[in-house]
Amino acid sequence: MPDMKPDTSAEALAQVLADHAALLWGVPRAADLQDSLTQAAQTLMDVRQQLPDSDTEPGSYPAAQSGEAAAQ
Repeated sequence: MPDMKPDTSAEALAQVLADHAALLWGVPRAADLQDSLTQAAQTLMDVRQQLPDSDTEPGSYPAAQSGEAAAQ
């Protein structure tokens, strides 16, 4: 979520996701999805805490194919 504040908790993020789900699919469906939304919020928080520095190069690049290899 681009507008997340640094002190946002996984629980707060899960609530935001639940609110959006309720708007999109209705309250009963959002309630059914609560476990998945909580897990998604925790995953987002985990990823957020392990972001690379802005000057870090990717570990690998897609293999470049030469014109000859692509033609085969």
